[in-house]
Amino acid sequence: MSPYTFLASLLLKCFLKQHFIYLRSDGYEEYKSILGVLGPIIYNFFYKIGIFKAKLIACRKHLLKNNNGKVVNPSQLSEKWFENLKNINPDKIRLLYVGRLRVEKGIFSLINILRDTNFSLTIITSEKNIELKEKHENINLMSFENYNDAIIDIYDKHSIFILPSYTEAHPQVLDEALARCRPVIVFKEIDHVVRDRKGVFVCERNIKSLENSINYINNNYENILSKIKTNKLPTKKNFINELKEIIFN
Repeated sequence: MSPYTFLASLLLKCFLKQHFIYLRSDGYEEYKSILGVLGPIIYNFFYKIGIFKAKLIACRKHLLKNNNGKVVNPSQLSEKWFENLKNINPDKIRLLYVGRLRVEKGIFSLINILRDTNFSLTIITSEKNIELKEKHENINLMSFENYNDAIIDIYDKHSIFILPSYTEAHPQVLDEALARCRPVIVFKEIDHVVRDRKGVFVCERNIKSLENSINYINNNYENILSKIKTNKLPTKKNFINELKEIIFN
């Protein structure tokens, strides 16, 4: 729950008898990574007041914090995401990150880990007018608007997707990568996102552990792809039906 969501919830409480709040991530952890020890205290204030008289929807059960609410499986995956899968030469290691450039997303930590390596990393973000403080030959930063799922082509041009976040609940980019049959690496802080998904690998937040994971994936690429194809991923259609069921019933 962001400050804007909190203010919006206050207005809804004043003018509406019923409203919903959709919880997509653990605000306690996010605020802590941004503001330190004061973060969870500030977020707790937002959360306790924000959920008052609201009906809760969450993408993971633990986000409800033992309050009543419904759990959904968010997704933007249409049939297009599962069609025309492209092969890539795994020997040319191309790492991909898709998301915001925020401390809590772990991207700056990842950049520091990769800065003195030969691993290539592409950073895709929807944010405008952004740049890194330092230039790195092996790191490419792109501002990108995903019109008509054009980002599929970017997933297809990379061999491994990496999600360096310190906190996540239900990262949809993970499912996007798996839908395009790309192995995923996450750090230990969010190992819970693996669940029953095949093709997601967990490593420590250091170059040695990351390198070991990359090399393992590289040496077993075809076998890993076969396992990824057995995943049952949530789809946009199912997600919309879940929301309709909750809101209109």
